[in-house]
Amino acid sequence: MDNICKEKESKEESKQDYLQEKEIFLEIYKQNRKEEEESRLKSRCLWLKSGDKNTTFFHNTMKIRRSRNQIEQIQVDGQEIKGSKEIKNAAHKHFKELLSTSDQQVVNEEIL
Repeated sequence: MDNICKEKESKEESKQDYLQEKEIFLEIYKQNRKEEEESRLKSRCLWLKSGDKNTTFFHNTMKIRRSRNQIEQIQVDGQEIKGSKEIKNAAHKHFKELLSTSDQQVVNEEIL
């Protein structure tokens, strides 16, 4: 009888430990999100101070943003396509085929 009571107490303690650990992880997560948000807001403040002026900071930021947002090459049917005109044409062709009305059912192996 004594062993049964000890097992129940042990299970209750492990459940309490689990719940306490879960609360601690949640608190850490919230703190990390708060720090990330503060960093994001600080960067926005720097942008507001210096971004609207025609400064070196502004131009360097725009260069970095432009280079990150640019697609330099894509791969279509195993071929690499480079150049903005060719990429635009390939994208146009792809979405035209994708969105055209046809009775064929498209099966994407990756999704399945």
